[in-house]
Amino acid sequence: THEQMYSLTLDGAGDYLDTGSPFQSTHRGSFSYSFWMKPDDGQPGAAENLLGCDNNADQDAFFITLDTAGKIKIDHEANNDDASYITDAAVYGDGAGDWKHICVTVTDGDSGNSSYIIYVDGAARAGTLTNAVAGSEHDDWTSSDNVYIGATNDDGTALNPFTGKMDEVVLWNVALDADAVAAVYNSGKPFDLNNDRGNYDNSSALVAYWRMFNGPFDD
Repeated sequence: THEQMYSLTLDGAGDYLDTGSPFQSTHRGSFSYSFWMKPDDGQPGAAENLLGCDNNADQDAFFITLDTAGKIKIDHEANNDDASYITDAAVYGDGAGDWKHICVTVTDGDSGNSSYIIYVDGAARAGTLTNAVAGSEHDDWTSSDNVYIGATNDDGTALNPFTGKMDEVVLWNVALDADAVAAVYNSGKPFDLNNDRGNYDNSSALVAYWRMFNGPFDD
């Protein structure tokens, strides 16, 4: 299982990492986020946001949440088109959680609607979609609010901060396929994603990679 000497520890009282960018051009196409997480409470008393941003007009947003039932949820909004996608079953039980690898992929719908997959420990989880973001609106996603890790940046406010640990946070400008996600999970053993390995052939699509000091550089 995932055991890291270094990870980002978040106290749930306002801790977050400011990534320094809204990643606007990335969020206008297909993209994927991947990270390891270890919650202090897998079914918290209030929803906890794992990463994301919501612009000052409240018209364009993307964030990932651990909800009170232990499910993982995606919220996506572009030009007031909004959608949410949530796992049907709990990912975490009540109480302290173990390390799990989470990967979410977002596929630009182009002439249709955007679509989403949530993977846990390398396997896709069934989920339910509410509403839809049209591909034409997805392409116009606009925000100057930087993505936060450990909370959602709600126009400069760290919203619903997460309590626990996060590690190996990654953003790609493609929707990873299932084989690549399984390869990134690597049976619970993270590796340097700057280099292709096996079914992981997406190093050229890396946009940002925060190793939380478990390497020579955090890029």
